Amino acid sequence: MFTPELDLRAIQIFLAVAEGKSVKKASEKLKISSPAISQALKLLEEDLGTELFCREVRPLRLTASGRKLQTEGINLLEAARSLRNKICSNEYVFQSLRLGIGESATSTIGPYLLALLRNKVSEISMDSLLTAPLVEKLLKDEIDVLISVDPMFNDDRWVRREIYRESFLVLSKDKIENPCTFEDLQRLSITRPYISYGAGSQDKIVCDRFLRGLNVRPLETVTASSSYVITGLVHELNGWALLTPTNALSGKTFLDNLQWSPLPEGKQLIRSTWVVGDRYNREQQVDLVCKLAQEALKDKFAPHIKNFAPGLSNYIEIVSQN
Repeated sequence: MFTPELDLRAIQIFLAVAEGKSVKKASEKLKISSPAISQALKLLEEDLGTELFCREVRPLRLTASGRKLQTEGINLLEAARSLRNKICSNEYVFQSLRLGIGESATSTIGPYLLALLRNKVSEISMDSLLTAPLVEKLLKDEIDVLISVDPMFNDDRWVRREIYRESFLVLSKDKIENPCTFEDLQRLSITRPYISYGAGSQDKIVCDRFLRGLNVRPLETVTASSSYVITGLVHELNGWALLTPTNALSGKTFLDNLQWSPLPEGKQLIRSTWVVGDRYNREQQVDLVCKLAQEALKDKFAPHIKNFAPGLSNYIEIVSQN
């Protein structure tokens, strides 16, 4: 008689026989007697209403149904193991987490962070957008935690943790002289196209304000929607841009023929990346995400920077949470 439930132990026995193509080999592997294995297979075939092995040949050969069960059975056992781990493991801290990550964090620590979170959170969903739409999602409770450049939340409802801060650098073609003075930067702005983010970008707002303060007014501005495109346009148009190290690395395809330099005359423009969440019901999630994000930056991404672009990591600082 067919039953909707499948015996996972019987599936395990079947897979061992299918792998070794022998009841004897499965018996040795599972430490179960050969008669017990044969009985389990017989009951499984009766339950499914189909034969799983061609028994008239040696070594045993799977039928079409057997091949299907082998593929699906492996997935079924893996899902069962994953379910057990999620329920029984002490490593899982939260049942679920809806995470919003800004573009620059997504392309740097994003994959490393999600891999670390997978061991702490049972169910993870992620949105990767510009800061403004992510802030809107946070306000509407459509995400739990936001990782982005400063979203300027100042009221007591929100808890904020600073993950890292980095300096804006001047990115240009390697044949262009680095700007050492404000006059050099002004000259660059009228002889080379300035490549910038488009409207709605927090980086654009900050950089435009900074350049106005120095009375640097680019003669030609080309806007783009991503760090990759900005870096590529600096390369292709012999232009220049103000980018942070993590953003510049998004366009690493082009960096071989580009150079970066600090802002002239010791001037600094700093950008911080934060974790933000509701203070009253998300503070633990914020603390966990901040801790793992810093771990991902230090142990995974920083070594990558040093190998690919020596010296660039000097402009990135992990912020202590003491």
